[in-house]
Amino acid sequence: MGSSNFDVIIFGAGVGGCAAAAVLGRQGRSVLLIERDWSMPDRIVGELLQPGGIDALKKMNLEWVIDGIDGIDTYGYAVVYNGKIVHLPYNSADSSVHGRAFHHGRLIMNLRKAAKESPNVTCVTATVNELLRDEETGRVVGVSCTDKESNETLQYHAPLTIVLEGLFSKFRSQFVKSTIKVDSHFAALILKDAKLLMPNHGHVILSDIAPILMYQIDPQDTRILVAIKGSKQPSWNSDEMKEYLNEKVPAVLPEAIKQPYLDALRTQKLRSMPSSFLGSSPNNTPGVVFLGDAFNVRHPLTGGGMTVVFKDIDLLSELLDPSIVPDLRDFDKVAAQLKKHHSLRKRYCIAVNTLAQSLYALFEASTYHMKILQRGCVEYLQVGPQNYSEPIGLLAATLEDPNVLFYRFFAVAFYSLRVHARSLGWAYAPVIIYDSIVTIILASSVILPYLISEFMA
Repeated sequence: MGSSNFDVIIFGAGVGGCAAAAVLGRQGRSVLLIERDWSMPDRIVGELLQPGGIDALKKMNLEWVIDGIDGIDTYGYAVVYNGKIVHLPYNSADSSVHGRAFHHGRLIMNLRKAAKESPNVTCVTATVNELLRDEETGRVVGVSCTDKESNETLQYHAPLTIVLEGLFSKFRSQFVKSTIKVDSHFAALILKDAKLLMPNHGHVILSDIAPILMYQIDPQDTRILVAIKGSKQPSWNSDEMKEYLNEKVPAVLPEAIKQPYLDALRTQKLRSMPSSFLGSSPNNTPGVVFLGDAFNVRHPLTGGGMTVVFKDIDLLSELLDPSIVPDLRDFDKVAAQLKKHHSLRKRYCIAVNTLAQSLYALFEASTYHMKILQRGCVEYLQVGPQNYSEPIGLLAATLEDPNVLFYRFFAVAFYSLRVHARSLGWAYAPVIIYDSIVTIILASSVILPYLISEFMA
């Protein structure tokens, strides 16, 4: 390599790292992209991109990366509740609005191709060991890493380092105050040639057990994610878990899905992922910015992760455009733009993050009063587009307004009380009054802490 000095160092050639390298390189910045393993990853996350994420790719001229990978267009969701299907299209007035589901590794390889083919981008295979700092100012000035081929320790320098090393970032705790919280896990399998109730739709199955999510990711494969309550890693060999996966889950699956699920359970190794939350918090260390899952994570139920990171990269590239920041060594200007980035991203990330956390709590419905909210939510959405268009717009990240989320969440809560009162009858007025008070308090405790923390971050 001719030089160890660059305008930008990015480490982590995943979803965000590759997109950032491609966009910044096209802007004329010299970019070093560091990745420890360039082979195709095999992961069970990052398999569904919402319409808002596709819009962000289009703005960055990267929409082609979701083509040619046997992906499946998705046009909304089918919620299965008490044997009934609630159809929730992304846009009832425009059928062209769609997301796409795919094998994660195939997307990553296209994104890496985009990065490698972009001008001014240098790619290396190495493991980053340390973020280098200026002893006087504390500013991050580059990285120290171990080259895979030579096993040498090398140093690279840049006025800006972007950290996109994922959920298990080893550097996050040094710079970011937020801590990861895990409240559940997903067990993952691939169903072969399964016939979904509504093709080209994500499926959410609600029942007395935790929610189940399904979406087709190529012509033969359908991903199924079975939620498992608890913050600890599940023990697949325990009698309780075997009963749950072998008996309780099949009992709530649609008939057409039961046999593909049992076949997958018998022939595949179960894989799991933590359902994590990491609130965004500003990093005040000059010279470095954290993005992606190294910075901000929400529950995977709504599939918002990749959409948020693509929007983050698009916004960052706009704010650091050479017409605005000609020289990234203008540290005061860069710091001001990064602060602006943290503020402006709230317009979409607050809604996506809060919706993901709140929706999982509502769909899990582990208590009597949460079940009141769950039933009311389903019946509220069943009313029609006037009730579901805005919530689905928030989920799709095509509507960026946290105020709408607040209004719609409590509209669901009060509608739930109406449904509950109607089911009991006014002869049970004292019970209805008590349940109403508890349910509203519960609804507030579900959504307000996330809204407040995201606004205040």
